[in-house]
Amino acid sequence: VLHSLIVVRSIGGHRPVEPRAVYSEVLDLTYMRTDESEFEQELEGRIRQFSELFERDLANIGRAQFMCSFYTTKSRKQSIWNMLVGTDEKNVFEQWRLPVIIQPMRRHANPADNLKEEANAQAVASQQVQQVLLFVV
Repeated sequence: VLHSLIVVRSIGGHRPVEPRAVYSEVLDLTYMRTDESEFEQELEGRIRQFSELFERDLANIGRAQFMCSFYTTKSRKQSIWNMLVGTDEKNVFEQWRLPVIIQPMRRHANPADNLKEEANAQAVASQQVQQVLLFVV
């Protein structure tokens, strides 16, 4: 979802971005990514940090919110105060909040039932992601 959001927001930006389609076998859908490897690495790093919140303590953190802000920067006038807070001011013009809720998988005694549960969870996740992608686009 984040990759597609970035591609859609970059259209008409300062420099052209060449989107590329990527297929996800887990979610059974195709989404768009940018062609800039440096940006991809930064975004993947942020996503990894966000997912580590859940991996560390799933029992206590079952929900969170990923926020993506688009902003322009404006240089501030030189002063002693600005030396402490920074010389650039961020002017946010758009902000996306993506709620994330992790539901632990139910485990069954029968391995076949576990596989059915996992397949069902993947199908539900795929539908949810498709709905969000339609909203983003």
